[in-house]
Amino acid sequence: MAIISPFRGIFYNPEKVEDFSKVVCPPYDVISQQEQDKFYKTHPFNIIRVDYGKVFSNDNYKNNRYTRANVFFKRWQKEKIVIQDKTPSLYLLAQEFIYRRKKFVRWGIICRFKLSNEGQIFFHEKTSPFPKRDRFKLLKSVKVNLNPIFSIFEDNHRFIEGISNSYFSLQPFIQFEFSGVKHSLWRIDNLALIEKIEDYFLKKDIFIADGHHRYEVSLLYQKYCQKKNSQHTGNENYNFVMMYLTPMGNEALKILPTHRLIKEVPQNLINELDLYFDIEPARKDSLFSLLDKSNKKTYVFGMYMGGRFFTLLLKKSLKPEMIVRDNKSLAWKKLDVSIFHSLIIEHILKIKNSDFKNIYYTQNVEEAILRVKNKEFKVAFFLRPTSAQEVREVALAKERMPHKSTYFYPKIPSGLITNPV
Repeated sequence: MAIISPFRGIFYNPEKVEDFSKVVCPPYDVISQQEQDKFYKTHPFNIIRVDYGKVFSNDNYKNNRYTRANVFFKRWQKEKIVIQDKTPSLYLLAQEFIYRRKKFVRWGIICRFKLSNEGQIFFHEKTSPFPKRDRFKLLKSVKVNLNPIFSIFEDNHRFIEGISNSYFSLQPFIQFEFSGVKHSLWRIDNLALIEKIEDYFLKKDIFIADGHHRYEVSLLYQKYCQKKNSQHTGNENYNFVMMYLTPMGNEALKILPTHRLIKEVPQNLINELDLYFDIEPARKDSLFSLLDKSNKKTYVFGMYMGGRFFTLLLKKSLKPEMIVRDNKSLAWKKLDVSIFHSLIIEHILKIKNSDFKNIYYTQNVEEAILRVKNKEFKVAFFLRPTSAQEVREVALAKERMPHKSTYFYPKIPSGLITNPV
């Protein structure tokens, strides 16, 4: 069962912090060192100090980014920089944003989710040991979830839409704009409605979109706490994780493509690619128009190299099951990223899965082009986005996609709401 419940969220105190946009930051895994510096300077109470603190050369066992995070958060609680809600609630979040000159509003519910690694919770992304070690040390030190696990579910009856319609005319208790996205948050504290929402999710399949590392760390933390607690009941805070739930069929759920920049390529790259793709020179605008509009029955990629753009259209004679030799489901083999990874990354470029030094990932097309022009990288490959339906199919097959297959937008900022564990 998918068990959700209300909780007493912890928020920045509006009497101490006038502008919430100054104290939140993006999720830790999309923050560069330059951005980390920027958020440190933005506000002395910015959540960056807790969620993704700086590392210093004289750090030791007693004084490091994790112990400092604990000191910061405890001090903020003591000084009422952050305060906890008096009654347990679910929280309704609206994110209003412009994407390709069109306005969207994505609605979702933030709740506590009963931890489980089986049943109705599904994963699609591979995880790595280092981020898990980092997040486990932080969770063990601070004992709060700083950012909800971003999850999606099928909502054919438009249940969330019905709830949002009844709240939209009401004044949210938190509202601010951050990174071009307007965030509005309402409390759902009506017991009858909370019970209705809890019942609705009981039989729902939940698919993690963002936060695989943090979810797996929460499972590890649960085991860690359970071993220390001889009176364990299963209802303690550490048995839950904060989660954001939004419908997968909503047009406001955006998944952006993640493009690849490669540092070293063989001199005969074009000849190698020509064995598998129909290669055509292209104008920049026509290339990205093709990537936007091409159907999923064909496999097409973009390439920028030597100051020129190209389209790479997989030859019609080649089928996913012929290219991808991994023992995977057909749904996995048919992914653009699977074709790209198997054929170009592994076969042609001979890059190992763990060789991140030779690959750089970005959602920013202009950044990719500029870094190739500046000769930081030899070539940029442009991919189409993975769809929510593809995420669902691969997750249901209990498989994990290749690295950096999805980028859900917009993100949920850290520090918007925190959950004690």
